[in-house]
Amino acid sequence: MAETYTSTKTYTRIIFLQQQIREVLRETTQISDDKLEKLLQAVENRWICQIDVFAFNYNNLCQAQLKMEIDWNEYDNQMSIGKLTIAVDTRWKNDLLPQTDSSIWAFNKYVNQFSLRTEWRITYANWVHDSPSKLAEARNYLGTAPGEAIKWSGKTIDGYVKNKDFPEFGIGLYFVE
Repeated sequence: MAETYTSTKTYTRIIFLQQQIREVLRETTQISDDKLEKLLQAVENRWICQIDVFAFNYNNLCQAQLKMEIDWNEYDNQMSIGKLTIAVDTRWKNDLLPQTDSSIWAFNKYVNQFSLRTEWRITYANWVHDSPSKLAEARNYLGTAPGEAIKWSGKTIDGYVKNKDFPEFGIGLYFVE
């Protein structure tokens, strides 16, 4: 008779959130380790509510976007009802949500198929935008400046998902048709 074993790892919610972001950025961009660690600290500080990876063609027009959103209100809700940790099935690749893993794969496949260049951008949380001194502090810490508006090469099709066990994190893909 065959026996089957499964096991889980447990992460705090913030560490698990950072793991999703870390792997997406490592696998889809050329972000430096130093910049990545600062970005993850900014997430822990709750300065950031969205991180995007855009893929541009040789005309600097966007053809794809991988969007990660953080809902800090939902994060607080999960913490307040006692869901302090996330149990991760060890069969998940790199301890990633299946949606995160499949989004990385699909995005990279599209980028490689069309020989696109990637670039990451962030959106600061409203409370950071509402405080000029906090916004200046965050920009100085991360070395960021306001970016130019994204110009798309055509109409996009999209898919956006949230995981019921980790509802504070959403991930979406947008591709030009």
